Amino acid sequence: MQYQPHPDTNNEHAATGLRLVRIEGFSAPTTLQEDEQEAYLRRFATIFIDESRCREGGLGQVLYGEDTWGKPIAVKTMNAEATQTATPAPSDDAPSSPTRDIATEAFRREYETLRTLSGVRGFPRLYGSGRLNGKDAIIMEWVEGETLATAIRHLSIDDSGRLSPLTVAQLGRDLFSLLARMEIIEDGIVHRDISTSNIMIDTSARTLEEQAGEGRFDLRLVDFGSAVLPTRSSSLTQRYGAPRGATPDFAPPEMLTEDVANVSTMRKNPAVDVYAAASVLYLLLSGHPPFDLGKDEEAERSYYLRKTEQLPRSLKGAHAASGRIDATLEREPQTATLVQEAMKKTGQQPSDKKLVSALSAVDGQLNEVIFACLDPIQEYRPLASEVQDSLAHFVDSYGRNVENALAEQPLSSCTDSAFERRARAANAKRSQRWSIGVGVGAIVLLLVTSLVTAVLVDASKVIVSFGPIHWSGPLNGWAIGALLWLPALCGCIARLATRNRPSSLAWTGGGVVLGTLAVLAFTLSTSFAAAAPFWLIIGALAAAAALSWFALSFDIIMARARTTPIERAQPRAA
Repeated sequence: MQYQPHPDTNNEHAATGLRLVRIEGFSAPTTLQEDEQEAYLRRFATIFIDESRCREGGLGQVLYGEDTWGKPIAVKTMNAEATQTATPAPSDDAPSSPTRDIATEAFRREYETLRTLSGVRGFPRLYGSGRLNGKDAIIMEWVEGETLATAIRHLSIDDSGRLSPLTVAQLGRDLFSLLARMEIIEDGIVHRDISTSNIMIDTSARTLEEQAGEGRFDLRLVDFGSAVLPTRSSSLTQRYGAPRGATPDFAPPEMLTEDVANVSTMRKNPAVDVYAAASVLYLLLSGHPPFDLGKDEEAERSYYLRKTEQLPRSLKGAHAASGRIDATLEREPQTATLVQEAMKKTGQQPSDKKLVSALSAVDGQLNEVIFACLDPIQEYRPLASEVQDSLAHFVDSYGRNVENALAEQPLSSCTDSAFERRARAANAKRSQRWSIGVGVGAIVLLLVTSLVTAVLVDASKVIVSFGPIHWSGPLNGWAIGALLWLPALCGCIARLATRNRPSSLAWTGGGVVLGTLAVLAFTLSTSFAAAAPFWLIIGALAAAAALSWFALSFDIIMARARTTPIERAQPRAA
Protein backbone atom coordinates (compact mmCIF):
# COMPACT_ATOMS: atom_id res chain seq x y z
CA MET A 1 0.00 0.00 0.00
CA GLN A 2 1.40 3.41 -0.94
CA TYR A 3 0.47 6.30 1.30
CA GLN A 4 -0.42 9.62 -0.30
CA PRO A 5 -0.81 12.62 2.01
CA HIS A 6 -4.01 14.56 1.78
CA PRO A 7 -3.73 17.61 -0.57
CA ASP A 8 -4.85 19.97 2.19
CA THR A 9 -2.07 18.69 4.45
CA ASN A 10 0.38 19.21 1.62
CA ASN A 11 -0.71 22.79 1.11
CA GLU A 12 -0.60 23.51 4.83
CA HIS A 13 2.99 22.35 5.14
CA ALA A 14 3.99 24.18 1.96
CA ALA A 15 2.79 27.39 3.56
CA THR A 16 5.14 26.81 6.50
CA GLY A 17 8.21 26.14 4.34
CA LEU A 18 8.07 22.34 4.66
CA ARG A 19 8.65 20.22 1.58
CA LEU A 20 7.17 16.76 1.02
CA VAL A 21 9.81 14.05 0.52
CA ARG A 22 9.85 10.28 0.42
CA ILE A 23 12.35 8.13 2.30
CA GLU A 24 13.36 5.37 -0.10
CA GLY A 25 13.78 1.90 1.37
CA PHE A 26 12.64 3.03 4.80
CA SER A 27 13.05 0.39 7.52
CA ALA A 28 12.19 0.46 11.20
CA PRO A 29 14.93 -0.12 13.79
CA THR A 30 12.99 -3.00 15.38
CA THR A 31 10.84 -5.85 14.10
CA LEU A 32 7.15 -4.90 13.94
CA GLN A 33 3.92 -6.81 13.47
CA GLU A 34 2.42 -6.54 9.98
CA ASP A 35 -0.35 -4.13 11.01
CA GLU A 36 2.09 -2.06 13.08
CA GLN A 37 4.58 -1.94 10.23
CA GLU A 38 1.99 -0.52 7.81
CA ALA A 39 1.09 2.27 10.25
CA TYR A 40 4.77 2.93 10.94
CA LEU A 41 5.52 3.27 7.22
CA ARG A 42 2.63 5.67 6.78
CA ARG A 43 4.08 7.83 9.52
CA PHE A 44 7.75 7.91 8.50
CA ALA A 45 8.20 6.77 4.89
CA THR A 46 6.76 10.04 3.60
CA ILE A 47 7.66 13.12 5.61
CA PHE A 48 7.99 16.89 5.40
CA ILE A 49 11.37 18.60 5.78
CA ASP A 50 12.53 22.18 6.18
CA GLU A 51 15.95 22.54 4.59
CA SER A 52 16.32 26.05 6.04
CA ARG A 53 16.60 24.53 9.52
CA CYS A 54 19.82 22.63 9.09
CA ARG A 55 22.48 21.62 11.59
CA GLU A 56 25.90 20.20 10.90
CA GLY A 57 26.30 16.73 12.35
CA GLY A 58 29.75 15.22 12.01
CA LEU A 59 29.82 13.37 8.68
CA GLY A 60 26.49 14.80 7.56
CA GLN A 61 23.83 17.40 8.07
CA VAL A 62 20.70 17.22 10.17
CA LEU A 63 17.47 18.55 8.65
CA TYR A 64 14.36 19.49 10.56
CA GLY A 65 11.28 17.57 9.54
CA GLU A 66 7.82 16.49 10.59
CA ASP A 67 6.19 13.10 10.25
CA THR A 68 2.64 12.68 8.97
CA TRP A 69 1.38 13.14 12.51
CA GLY A 70 2.96 16.57 12.60
CA LYS A 71 5.57 15.53 15.19
CA PRO A 72 9.10 17.02 14.83
CA ILE A 73 11.76 14.64 13.57
CA ALA A 74 15.39 14.91 12.48
CA VAL A 75 16.73 13.56 9.20
CA LYS A 76 20.48 13.08 9.15
CA THR A 77 22.03 12.53 5.73
CA MET A 78 25.63 11.80 4.82
CA ASN A 79 27.27 14.58 2.85
CA ALA A 80 29.00 13.78 -0.40
CA GLU A 81 31.93 15.84 0.90
CA ALA A 82 32.25 13.51 3.87
CA THR A 83 33.20 10.60 1.65
CA GLN A 84 35.95 12.72 0.15
CA THR A 85 37.34 14.29 3.32
CA ALA A 86 36.86 11.47 5.80
CA THR A 87 40.16 10.13 7.03
CA PRO A 88 40.83 7.34 9.46
CA ALA A 89 41.75 8.20 13.01
CA PRO A 90 45.16 6.89 14.06
CA SER A 91 45.21 3.12 14.30
CA ASP A 92 47.84 0.52 14.89
CA ASP A 93 45.91 -2.09 12.94
CA ALA A 94 46.50 -1.51 9.26
CA PRO A 95 46.84 0.96 6.39
CA SER A 96 44.02 3.30 5.37
CA SER A 97 40.90 2.25 3.47
CA PRO A 98 38.89 3.95 0.73
CA THR A 99 37.36 7.07 2.21
CA ARG A 100 33.85 6.22 1.10
CA ASP A 101 33.95 2.91 2.94
CA ILE A 102 35.19 4.75 6.03
CA ALA A 103 32.41 7.35 5.94
CA THR A 104 29.74 4.74 5.23
CA GLU A 105 30.97 2.60 8.09
CA ALA A 106 30.86 5.57 10.46
CA PHE A 107 27.31 6.35 9.38
CA ARG A 108 26.26 2.73 9.83
CA ARG A 109 27.92 2.60 13.23
CA GLU A 110 26.08 5.73 14.32
CA TYR A 111 22.79 4.07 13.35
CA GLU A 112 23.65 0.92 15.32
CA THR A 113 24.61 2.94 18.38
CA LEU A 114 21.43 5.02 18.22
CA ARG A 115 19.39 1.84 17.89
CA THR A 116 21.00 0.49 21.05
CA LEU A 117 20.41 3.73 22.97
CA SER A 118 16.97 4.53 21.57
CA GLY A 119 14.51 5.02 24.41
CA VAL A 120 17.22 5.66 27.01
CA ARG A 121 16.87 9.04 28.63
CA GLY A 122 19.38 11.55 27.35
CA PHE A 123 19.75 10.14 23.84
CA PRO A 124 17.76 10.79 20.65
CA ARG A 125 15.06 8.24 19.89
CA LEU A 126 15.66 6.38 16.62
CA TYR A 127 12.78 5.96 14.17
CA GLY A 128 14.46 4.25 11.22
CA SER A 129 16.72 4.56 8.20
CA GLY A 130 16.54 4.80 4.42
CA ARG A 131 17.74 7.03 1.62
CA LEU A 132 16.88 10.63 0.84
CA ASN A 133 17.76 11.97 -2.60
CA GLY A 134 20.17 9.08 -3.08
CA LYS A 135 21.96 9.64 0.25
CA ASP A 136 21.91 7.40 3.31
CA ALA A 137 19.58 8.86 5.92
CA ILE A 138 18.82 8.27 9.59
CA ILE A 139 15.40 9.28 10.89
CA MET A 140 15.44 10.16 14.57
CA GLU A 141 14.07 12.45 17.22
CA TRP A 142 14.58 16.19 16.72
CA VAL A 143 16.24 17.71 19.80
CA GLU A 144 14.98 21.25 20.30
CA GLY A 145 17.65 23.32 21.98
CA GLU A 146 21.24 24.42 21.62
CA THR A 147 24.66 22.91 21.96
CA LEU A 148 26.77 23.49 25.03
CA ALA A 149 29.20 25.41 22.81
CA THR A 150 26.57 28.09 22.16
CA ALA A 151 25.01 27.89 25.64
CA ILE A 152 28.31 28.98 27.19
CA ARG A 153 27.65 32.51 25.98
CA HIS A 154 24.40 32.63 27.96
CA LEU A 155 25.68 30.85 31.07
CA SER A 156 29.11 32.46 31.55
CA ILE A 157 29.55 34.85 34.45
CA ASP A 158 32.74 36.66 33.43
CA ASP A 159 34.44 37.99 30.32
CA SER A 160 36.68 34.91 30.03
CA GLY A 161 33.70 32.60 29.46
CA ARG A 162 33.82 30.93 32.87
CA LEU A 163 30.66 29.44 34.31
CA SER A 164 29.74 29.38 37.97
CA PRO A 165 31.55 26.42 39.60
CA LEU A 166 28.22 25.26 41.00
CA THR A 167 26.67 25.32 37.51
CA VAL A 168 29.68 23.44 36.11
CA ALA A 169 29.21 20.74 38.74
CA GLN A 170 25.49 20.50 37.95
CA LEU A 171 26.18 20.18 34.22
CA GLY A 172 28.92 17.65 34.97
CA ARG A 173 26.64 15.60 37.21
CA ASP A 174 24.01 15.40 34.45
CA LEU A 175 26.61 14.71 31.75
CA PHE A 176 28.31 11.92 33.67
CA SER A 177 24.85 10.51 34.38
CA LEU A 178 24.55 9.90 30.62
CA LEU A 179 27.99 8.30 30.51
CA ALA A 180 27.12 6.08 33.47
CA ARG A 181 24.10 4.77 31.55
CA MET A 182 26.31 4.09 28.53
CA GLU A 183 28.74 2.15 30.73
CA ILE A 184 26.13 -0.47 31.66
CA ILE A 185 24.55 -0.95 28.21
CA GLU A 186 26.03 -3.90 26.29
CA ASP A 187 29.18 -3.86 28.45
CA GLY A 188 29.78 -0.21 27.68
CA ILE A 189 29.17 2.10 24.73
CA VAL A 190 31.94 4.60 24.03
CA HIS A 191 31.10 7.87 22.24
CA ARG A 192 34.78 8.80 21.58
CA ASP A 193 34.11 12.39 20.51
CA ILE A 194 32.52 14.15 23.46
CA SER A 195 32.88 17.90 23.06
CA THR A 196 30.87 21.04 23.65
CA SER A 197 29.47 20.68 20.12
CA ASN A 198 28.13 17.17 20.73
CA ILE A 199 26.32 17.94 23.99
CA MET A 200 22.91 19.53 23.55
CA ILE A 201 20.66 21.14 26.13
CA ASP A 202 17.04 20.20 25.36
CA THR A 203 14.83 23.27 25.78
CA SER A 204 11.57 21.73 24.57
CA ALA A 205 10.14 21.49 28.12
CA ARG A 206 12.14 24.14 30.00
CA THR A 207 14.13 27.13 28.83
CA LEU A 208 17.87 27.31 29.37
CA GLU A 209 17.35 29.99 32.01
CA GLU A 210 14.86 27.81 33.88
CA GLN A 211 17.21 24.83 33.85
CA ALA A 212 20.12 26.95 35.07
CA GLY A 213 17.96 28.41 37.82
CA GLU A 214 16.78 24.99 38.98
CA GLY A 215 20.27 23.49 38.73
CA ARG A 216 19.17 20.52 36.60
CA PHE A 217 19.82 20.27 32.89
CA ASP A 218 18.11 18.20 30.20
CA LEU A 219 21.24 17.09 28.36
CA ARG A 220 21.31 15.06 25.17
CA LEU A 221 24.40 13.41 23.74
CA VAL A 222 24.44 13.53 19.92
CA ASP A 223 26.63 12.66 16.93
CA PHE A 224 27.63 9.04 17.48
CA GLY A 225 29.63 8.71 14.26
CA SER A 226 32.77 7.87 16.25
CA ALA A 227 31.03 5.64 18.77
CA VAL A 228 31.84 1.99 19.30
CA LEU A 229 30.07 -0.93 20.96
CA PRO A 230 32.94 -3.07 22.32
CA THR A 231 30.93 -6.31 22.29
CA ARG A 232 30.21 -6.02 18.57
CA SER A 233 32.86 -6.50 15.94
CA SER A 234 33.25 -4.54 12.75
CA SER A 235 35.48 -5.84 10.01
CA LEU A 236 36.10 -2.34 8.70
CA THR A 237 36.95 -1.06 12.14
CA GLN A 238 39.28 -3.97 12.74
CA ARG A 239 41.06 -3.28 9.48
CA TYR A 240 41.19 0.49 9.51
CA GLY A 241 40.63 1.72 13.06
CA ALA A 242 38.17 4.47 13.95
CA PRO A 243 36.72 6.15 10.84
CA ARG A 244 36.72 9.54 12.54
CA GLY A 245 39.07 11.26 14.91
CA ALA A 246 38.22 12.91 18.20
CA THR A 247 38.33 16.63 19.01
CA PRO A 248 41.96 17.21 20.14
CA ASP A 249 41.13 19.78 22.85
CA PHE A 250 38.98 17.23 24.68
CA ALA A 251 40.30 13.83 23.54
CA PRO A 252 42.46 11.64 25.80
CA PRO A 253 46.02 10.79 24.73
CA GLU A 254 45.09 7.32 23.44
CA MET A 255 42.85 8.90 20.80
CA LEU A 256 45.70 11.07 19.50
CA THR A 257 48.40 8.55 18.58
CA GLU A 258 49.01 5.31 16.74
CA ASP A 259 52.29 4.51 18.49
CA VAL A 260 50.90 2.85 21.62
CA ALA A 261 50.50 -0.89 22.09
CA ASN A 262 46.88 -2.13 22.13
CA VAL A 263 45.61 1.33 21.19
CA SER A 264 42.58 -0.12 19.40
CA THR A 265 41.50 -1.86 22.60
CA MET A 266 42.12 1.27 24.65
CA ARG A 267 39.83 3.27 22.36
CA LYS A 268 36.94 0.98 23.24
CA ASN A 269 37.23 1.73 26.95
CA PRO A 270 34.64 4.07 28.59
CA ALA A 271 37.58 5.85 30.21
CA VAL A 272 37.97 7.63 26.86
CA ASP A 273 34.69 9.45 27.48
CA VAL A 274 35.53 10.16 31.13
CA TYR A 275 38.63 12.09 30.04
CA ALA A 276 36.79 14.00 27.31
CA ALA A 277 33.85 14.92 29.54
CA ALA A 278 36.22 16.15 32.26
CA SER A 279 37.99 18.27 29.64
CA VAL A 280 34.64 19.85 28.80
CA LEU A 281 34.09 20.67 32.49
CA TYR A 282 37.61 22.08 32.65
CA LEU A 283 36.75 24.44 29.79
CA LEU A 284 33.50 25.52 31.44
CA LEU A 285 35.26 26.14 34.74
CA SER A 286 38.38 27.96 33.52
CA GLY A 287 37.36 29.41 30.16
CA HIS A 288 39.98 27.40 28.25
CA PRO A 289 40.73 23.70 27.56
CA PRO A 290 43.24 21.81 29.74
CA PHE A 291 46.11 22.06 27.24
CA ASP A 292 47.25 24.73 24.83
CA LEU A 293 47.68 22.53 21.77
CA GLY A 294 48.47 25.29 19.29
CA LYS A 295 47.33 25.34 15.68
CA ASP A 296 50.45 24.82 13.58
CA GLU A 297 51.36 21.54 11.91
CA GLU A 298 54.24 20.84 14.30
CA ALA A 299 51.92 21.24 17.27
CA GLU A 300 49.39 18.81 15.80
CA ARG A 301 52.02 16.08 15.69
CA SER A 302 52.77 16.53 19.39
CA TYR A 303 49.24 16.40 20.83
CA TYR A 304 49.89 13.02 22.42
CA LEU A 305 53.22 14.09 23.93
CA ARG A 306 51.76 17.27 25.34
CA LYS A 307 48.98 15.41 27.08
CA THR A 308 51.27 12.72 28.49
CA GLU A 309 54.42 14.69 29.34
CA GLN A 310 52.91 17.98 30.51
CA LEU A 311 50.48 18.89 33.26
CA PRO A 312 47.19 20.63 32.41
CA ARG A 313 47.21 24.40 32.60
CA SER A 314 46.35 25.99 35.93
CA LEU A 315 42.66 25.70 36.72
CA LYS A 316 41.38 29.00 38.08
CA GLY A 317 37.63 29.26 38.45
CA ALA A 318 35.45 32.34 38.40
CA HIS A 319 35.73 32.92 42.14
CA ALA A 320 39.52 32.60 42.35
CA ALA A 321 39.92 34.87 39.31
CA SER A 322 37.37 37.43 40.43
CA GLY A 323 38.50 41.00 40.96
CA ARG A 324 35.15 41.91 42.52
CA ILE A 325 33.48 38.95 44.17
CA ASP A 326 30.26 40.91 44.79
CA ALA A 327 29.88 41.57 41.07
CA THR A 328 30.59 37.91 40.29
CA LEU A 329 27.96 36.71 42.74
CA GLU A 330 25.39 39.00 41.18
CA ARG A 331 25.68 36.87 38.03
CA GLU A 332 25.27 33.55 39.84
CA PRO A 333 22.11 33.82 41.97
CA GLN A 334 22.26 30.21 43.19
CA THR A 335 25.68 30.66 44.76
CA ALA A 336 24.80 34.13 46.04
CA THR A 337 21.79 32.70 47.90
CA LEU A 338 23.91 29.95 49.48
CA VAL A 339 26.54 32.49 50.51
CA GLN A 340 23.93 34.70 52.13
CA GLU A 341 22.54 31.72 54.04
CA ALA A 342 26.03 30.69 55.16
CA MET A 343 26.83 34.22 56.34
CA LYS A 344 23.57 34.32 58.28
CA LYS A 345 24.24 30.96 59.98
CA THR A 346 27.81 31.84 60.91
CA GLY A 347 26.96 35.42 61.84
CA GLN A 348 29.84 36.69 59.72
CA GLN A 349 30.28 39.55 57.29
CA PRO A 350 33.54 38.40 55.69
CA SER A 351 35.82 40.65 53.73
CA ASP A 352 36.02 40.15 49.97
CA LYS A 353 39.40 38.46 50.41
CA LYS A 354 38.09 35.97 52.96
CA LEU A 355 34.97 35.26 50.89
CA VAL A 356 37.08 34.57 47.78
CA SER A 357 39.33 32.30 49.84
CA ALA A 358 36.35 30.40 51.25
CA LEU A 359 34.68 29.91 47.88
CA SER A 360 37.98 28.91 46.28
CA ALA A 361 38.52 26.29 48.98
CA VAL A 362 35.09 24.80 48.26
CA ASP A 363 35.61 24.98 44.48
CA GLY A 364 38.93 23.18 44.92
CA GLN A 365 37.06 19.94 45.50
CA LEU A 366 35.59 20.21 42.00
CA ASN A 367 39.08 20.78 40.62
CA GLU A 368 40.26 17.56 42.29
CA VAL A 369 37.52 15.48 40.66
CA ILE A 370 38.31 16.93 37.23
CA PHE A 371 42.04 16.34 37.57
CA ALA A 372 41.43 12.73 38.60
CA CYS A 373 39.63 12.20 35.29
CA LEU A 374 42.44 13.81 33.29
CA ASP A 375 45.02 11.19 34.21
CA PRO A 376 47.00 10.34 31.06
CA ILE A 377 47.07 6.68 32.14
CA GLN A 378 43.69 5.23 31.24
CA GLU A 379 43.45 2.64 34.02
CA TYR A 380 43.83 5.33 36.71
CA ARG A 381 40.71 7.30 35.71
CA PRO A 382 37.55 6.87 37.80
CA LEU A 383 34.34 5.36 36.43
CA ALA A 384 31.66 7.68 35.09
CA SER A 385 29.28 6.52 37.83
CA GLU A 386 31.87 7.43 40.49
CA VAL A 387 32.33 10.89 39.00
CA GLN A 388 28.56 11.37 38.81
CA ASP A 389 28.21 10.51 42.50
CA SER A 390 31.07 12.82 43.47
CA LEU A 391 29.66 15.75 41.52
CA ALA A 392 26.18 15.14 42.91
CA HIS A 393 27.57 15.24 46.44
CA PHE A 394 29.56 18.38 45.61
CA VAL A 395 26.35 20.09 44.50
CA ASP A 396 24.32 18.88 47.47
CA SER A 397 26.95 19.92 50.02
CA TYR A 398 27.98 23.22 48.39
CA GLY A 399 26.04 25.46 50.77
CA ARG A 400 27.17 23.51 53.82
CA ASN A 401 30.78 23.66 52.69
CA VAL A 402 30.62 27.41 52.12
CA GLU A 403 29.40 27.68 55.70
CA ASN A 404 32.25 25.42 56.90
CA ALA A 405 34.84 27.39 54.95
CA LEU A 406 33.66 30.70 56.39
CA ALA A 407 33.76 29.19 59.88
CA GLU A 408 37.24 27.77 59.12
CA GLN A 409 36.01 24.23 59.68
CA PRO A 410 36.95 21.11 57.65
CA LEU A 411 34.94 20.69 54.45
CA SER A 412 32.63 17.80 53.80
CA SER A 413 34.25 15.52 51.24
CA CYS A 414 32.51 15.15 47.88
CA THR A 415 34.15 11.84 46.94
CA ASP A 416 33.05 8.42 48.15
CA SER A 417 35.04 5.38 49.25
CA ALA A 418 35.12 3.86 45.75
CA PHE A 419 36.59 7.05 44.31
CA GLU A 420 39.12 7.14 47.16
CA ARG A 421 40.15 3.51 46.68
CA ARG A 422 40.71 4.06 42.98
CA ALA A 423 42.76 7.17 43.67
CA ARG A 424 44.84 5.31 46.25
CA ALA A 425 45.45 2.43 43.85
CA ALA A 426 46.49 4.82 41.08
CA ASN A 427 48.84 6.68 43.42
CA ALA A 428 50.32 3.43 44.73
CA LYS A 429 51.04 2.13 41.23
CA ARG A 430 52.50 5.43 40.11
CA SER A 431 54.64 5.74 43.24
CA GLN A 432 55.82 2.15 42.86
CA ARG A 433 57.01 2.79 39.31
CA TRP A 434 58.83 5.94 40.34
CA SER A 435 60.30 4.27 43.41
CA ILE A 436 61.73 1.44 41.36
CA GLY A 437 63.29 3.91 38.93
CA VAL A 438 64.67 6.10 41.69
CA GLY A 439 65.99 3.08 43.59
CA VAL A 440 67.79 1.65 40.59
CA GLY A 441 69.23 5.05 39.72
CA ALA A 442 70.46 5.62 43.29
CA ILE A 443 72.09 2.16 43.44
CA VAL A 444 73.92 2.79 40.17
CA LEU A 445 75.18 6.19 41.34
CA LEU A 446 76.19 4.80 44.74
CA LEU A 447 78.04 1.95 43.05
CA VAL A 448 79.88 4.38 40.77
CA THR A 449 80.70 6.64 43.74
CA SER A 450 82.10 3.78 45.82
CA LEU A 451 84.12 2.32 42.93
CA VAL A 452 85.64 5.66 41.94
CA THR A 453 86.47 6.46 45.57
CA ALA A 454 88.01 3.01 46.08
CA VAL A 455 90.29 3.43 43.07
CA LEU A 456 91.38 6.98 43.97
CA VAL A 457 92.15 6.43 47.67
CA ASP A 458 93.64 2.94 47.34
CA ALA A 459 97.17 2.63 48.82
CA SER A 460 97.07 6.08 50.43
CA LYS A 461 99.37 6.33 53.50
CA VAL A 462 97.28 6.57 56.67
CA ILE A 463 97.46 6.15 60.45
CA VAL A 464 94.26 4.77 61.99
CA SER A 465 93.44 5.42 65.68
CA PHE A 466 89.88 4.22 66.13
CA GLY A 467 89.19 3.13 69.69
CA PRO A 468 91.40 0.16 70.48
CA ILE A 469 92.52 -0.03 66.84
CA HIS A 470 95.93 1.50 66.05
CA TRP A 471 97.32 0.81 62.63
CA SER A 472 99.43 2.49 59.96
CA GLY A 473 100.16 1.64 56.39
CA PRO A 474 98.59 1.80 52.90
CA LEU A 475 94.80 2.22 52.92
CA ASN A 476 92.68 -0.52 51.33
CA GLY A 477 90.50 1.46 48.86
CA TRP A 478 88.04 -1.40 48.38
CA ALA A 479 87.34 -1.50 52.10
CA ILE A 480 86.55 2.23 51.98
CA GLY A 481 84.29 1.65 48.97
CA ALA A 482 82.40 -1.02 50.89
CA LEU A 483 82.21 1.24 53.96
CA LEU A 484 80.35 3.86 51.89
CA TRP A 485 77.41 1.44 51.70
CA LEU A 486 76.96 1.50 55.49
CA PRO A 487 74.45 4.44 55.49
CA ALA A 488 72.29 2.59 52.96
CA LEU A 489 72.53 -0.65 54.97
CA CYS A 490 71.55 1.02 58.27
CA GLY A 491 68.72 2.95 56.60
CA CYS A 492 67.41 -0.21 54.94
CA ILE A 493 67.37 -2.07 58.28
CA ALA A 494 65.47 0.80 59.92
CA ARG A 495 63.03 1.00 57.02
CA LEU A 496 62.24 -2.73 57.15
CA ALA A 497 61.86 -2.69 60.93
CA THR A 498 59.33 0.19 60.86
CA ARG A 499 57.50 -0.37 57.57
CA ASN A 500 53.80 0.59 57.50
CA ARG A 501 54.32 2.83 60.54
CA PRO A 502 53.72 6.61 60.48
CA SER A 503 57.21 7.09 61.90
CA SER A 504 58.90 5.05 59.15
CA LEU A 505 60.30 8.13 57.42
CA ALA A 506 61.94 9.39 60.61
CA TRP A 507 63.38 5.98 61.47
CA THR A 508 64.74 5.55 57.95
CA GLY A 509 66.42 8.94 58.11
CA GLY A 510 67.79 8.07 61.53
CA GLY A 511 69.28 4.84 60.22
CA VAL A 512 71.00 6.66 57.37
CA VAL A 513 72.35 9.28 59.79
CA LEU A 514 73.63 6.57 62.15
CA GLY A 515 75.51 4.80 59.34
CA THR A 516 76.89 8.10 58.09
CA LEU A 517 78.13 9.10 61.57
CA ALA A 518 79.87 5.74 61.96
CA VAL A 519 81.79 6.17 58.71
CA LEU A 520 82.48 9.82 59.53
CA ALA A 521 83.90 8.87 62.95
CA PHE A 522 86.22 6.34 61.34
CA THR A 523 87.37 8.89 58.76
CA LEU A 524 88.04 11.59 61.36
CA SER A 525 90.07 9.18 63.45
CA THR A 526 92.34 8.47 60.50
CA SER A 527 95.37 10.62 59.71
CA PHE A 528 96.16 10.95 56.02
CA ALA A 529 99.58 11.72 54.65
CA ALA A 530 97.88 13.92 52.01
CA ALA A 531 94.70 15.99 52.33
CA ALA A 532 93.16 14.95 48.99
CA PRO A 533 92.11 11.37 50.01
CA PHE A 534 90.50 12.71 53.21
CA TRP A 535 88.31 15.25 51.41
CA LEU A 536 87.52 12.73 48.69
CA ILE A 537 86.16 10.28 51.28
CA ILE A 538 84.17 13.05 53.01
CA GLY A 539 82.61 14.10 49.70
CA ALA A 540 81.85 10.51 48.72
CA LEU A 541 80.28 9.90 52.16
CA ALA A 542 78.02 12.94 51.77
CA ALA A 543 76.93 11.70 48.34
CA ALA A 544 76.37 8.16 49.66
CA ALA A 545 74.26 9.44 52.56
CA ALA A 546 72.13 11.65 50.28
CA LEU A 547 71.59 8.86 47.74
CA SER A 548 70.71 6.36 50.46
CA TRP A 549 68.18 8.61 52.15
CA PHE A 550 66.59 9.65 48.84
CA ALA A 551 66.25 6.08 47.57
CA LEU A 552 64.83 4.70 50.83
CA SER A 553 62.41 7.55 51.61
CA PHE A 554 61.21 8.54 48.14
CA ASP A 555 58.13 6.32 48.10
CA ILE A 556 57.15 7.41 51.62
CA ILE A 557 57.35 11.07 50.65
CA MET A 558 55.43 10.45 47.43
CA ALA A 559 52.72 8.57 49.30
CA ARG A 560 52.21 11.56 51.57
CA ALA A 561 52.39 14.10 48.78
CA ARG A 562 49.99 12.23 46.50
CA THR A 563 47.02 12.30 48.83
CA THR A 564 43.60 11.33 47.53
CA PRO A 565 40.81 13.85 46.87
CA ILE A 566 39.16 12.83 50.13
CA GLU A 567 42.33 13.54 52.08
CA ARG A 568 42.82 16.87 50.35
CA ALA A 569 39.20 17.86 50.91
CA GLN A 570 39.89 19.27 54.36
CA PRO A 571 41.23 22.79 53.64
CA ARG A 572 40.45 25.66 55.89
CA ALA A 573 39.62 29.08 54.54
CA ALA A 574 42.37 31.58 55.14
